[in-house]
Amino acid sequence: MNGTLGLDLVNTRTAESLAVKIDVAIVLSNVLTLLRVFAIPILILAKFEGEAYQIRYKFTTSVEDMVA
Repeated sequence: MNGTLGLDLVNTRTAESLAVKIDVAIVLSNVLTLLRVFAIPILILAKFEGEAYQIRYKFTTSVEDMVA
């Protein structure tokens, strides 16, 4: 795809893929329990293929939290 739309789509798909990998790592490392207890968001910085990504990660149990 050419143009900014294509580039944004590629960046979005890469960020989604990276977020899934981070999500699996958080679950496997048992950090999810701490996030559930304290209910605070954390900022994850990741570098993938030369691009830097910032992901705000927060454990949620309600739909209202996911929309906000």
